[in-house]
Amino acid sequence: MAYKKTSGRIQIVVIIAAIAVGVIVELLPDSVFFPLFCYLPGRLAAIYYNAPLYMPELSFPAHGILIVVTRSCGGSGFFALCGALLCVRAWQSVDSATTSGRFKLALWLVGAVALSWGITILVNAVRIILIVPVTVASNYAPELFRACIHMTAGMTAFMGAFIILWILTERQLPQKELK
Repeated sequence: MAYKKTSGRIQIVVIIAAIAVGVIVELLPDSVFFPLFCYLPGRLAAIYYNAPLYMPELSFPAHGILIVVTRSCGGSGFFALCGALLCVRAWQSVDSATTSGRFKLALWLVGAVALSWGITILVNAVRIILIVPVTVASNYAPELFRACIHMTAGMTAFMGAFIILWILTERQLPQKELK
């Protein structure tokens, strides 16, 4: 049984859409960006550490250090990648040759964006929770390496989540058959 593969044109459109979404999200004013991408992960991490979340700087104390959730901690790039992957998987799963199929595809695409936002929030909260022990441990490393250790830990969390999402969507979503 042959499955529909994404054409080169669709892949280019999805890549451009992911870049566009990433740029648009980065251009959002702080009054929109912080509630969408920073507040909930910061709140979940503060709850995990049983600490208050200080406003408006979105910071909380944990293990003797002050964790600050900044705009660069928002995970907007992961949101764009996750959204692009889920939109491609939706396109691969739905037969859009009919009007009802196009409507179903539109619903899948809206759902893909909403799901990618939710996944981004959860993965980012886990990343912030994991950054606390990494930051404490990096105090034993030379000052020059601390920022690199912090970035590597964050990238590892996001990349691991993306690989898991890729595998899950590859195996679980139905594929259209080629005609």
